[in-house]
Amino acid sequence: MASSASDGMARELVAAARGNALGEVTQLLNQGADPNAAADFTGKGNVTPLGAAAYNGHTMVVQMLLR
Repeated sequence: MASSASDGMARELVAAARGNALGEVTQLLNQGADPNAAADFTGKGNVTPLGAAAYNGHTMVVQMLLR
């Protein structure tokens, strides 16, 4: 089971990806955030950072997450 710290980091990464915050995405990844971790960001189920970025059309963030 993931710790609350990693859960928080996953939520932060999803929020940054959803908001097209490339600098924040980069910083979180450098701090060890898991780009594959899903978080219940909307209260409607889990979403990954990649899914959030792709759904919102943020191609630069998508490319960063795929590296």
